Amino acid sequence: MIFITGPLYSGKRTFAQRLPGTRIAEVQALAAEAEDLEKLAEELSAYDIVMATEVGGGVVPMDAGERSAREAAGRLACLLAARAGCVVDCHVKIDTGMSRLGFDAESDGTNFTPRIVRYAGMHPLAEGERWGYPSDEPTYPLAAFHFEGDGTLEPFTLCFEDRDGAQGLHRYYDRQAAREERYERITLTLRIDPDEYEALLTPGTGGAELRSVFRIDTGGGVVRATLHALGEYDPEARCARCTFNRLAEEGTA
Repeated sequence: MIFITGPLYSGKRTFAQRLPGTRIAEVQALAAEAEDLEKLAEELSAYDIVMATEVGGGVVPMDAGERSAREAAGRLACLLAARAGCVVDCHVKIDTGMSRLGFDAESDGTNFTPRIVRYAGMHPLAEGERWGYPSDEPTYPLAAFHFEGDGTLEPFTLCFEDRDGAQGLHRYYDRQAAREERYERITLTLRIDPDEYEALLTPGTGGAELRSVFRIDTGGGVVRATLHALGEYDPEARCARCTFNRLAEEGTA
């Protein structure tokens, strides 16, 4: 699971459009009513991409209920980050150097640059070196996009491909890609409103679109599928001819 967080209107959904798989957004709103945050985090981690808006900054609310909701949202974010294979922190127009790693925000028109690193805990410094105030310890917090490894820590990478002996993020999508190679196609006439049809062709609106995973009742059961082709819209009949790629279910050949 990839966990994407950041302030409101920081480009979280726009960034998520680059990534395949199932997704859910604004999960911080679920925290306030949750009786068990651990259980909620476990349920949400079944999605490929989970997005949450940071709500802990700014002026502390006077209302106790609002303060409690913000606390729950923060705790849920921590639980999701702990379960994620990758955490993305989006901030508008902040240059963090990620363009050198292939995320050039200005060139692709998204106008934001995500900060993506993996925190690997406290790491030993060279002999005789100290981290300084306030800890004055011979260790430092290691956070990196790519780490080649050393005598104390195995290599890791957030690159998609394998690098320096570390498995890339492709491992989270290999199984999905293998499933999609075994798909069967479902063609049907879909009754849909004009705005819903337009949303299918417009990523980033928050609604169902070309990269979404759909649940289709075939009469013999409900199957998961992705949209393969979208026919012309018939405004009089308010429908369109669509072709879906059925995804193989877990454990099936």
